[in-house]
Amino acid sequence: RQEDYADAYNNLGITLAEFGELEAAEEAYLDALSHRGEFPEAQNNLGNLLYRMGRVDEALAAYDAATTPRPGYAEADSNRGDAFVNQGKGDEAWRRMARRSRRRRTGATPGSNSVIHCSRMTSWSAHCRRSSAISI
Repeated sequence: RQEDYADAYNNLGITLAEFGELEAAEEAYLDALSHRGEFPEAQNNLGNLLYRMGRVDEALAAYDAATTPRPGYAEADSNRGDAFVNQGKGDEAWRRMARRSRRRRTGATPGSNSVIHCSRMTSWSAHCRRSSAISI
């Protein structure tokens, strides 16, 4: 099946990125997405790669694409937040995560990612306070 190729290309992208072959990894992730349009893991991996390459705006778009078909995708949410914080936009990270957390509460299931979100938000909050204190 053509859709099975998506997993193979995503795995290839992971391997290539680990070996520092960033452009080839990007091509592999894009191939994965061409075989399966909604593939949150590949979108998230692409976002991580783009962020690593310094293409932050594109990385943020990839994280958004990863959470569109799967709104509760904590890893992509956290990666997006980290990118915002590292850009000095901790307030934006906090606002987006809080908004997503509020949405999830209505459909939360036992063992959901709320602990991850709270931990990450606390970390961002501390980082933002530290950054503000340093800049004063």
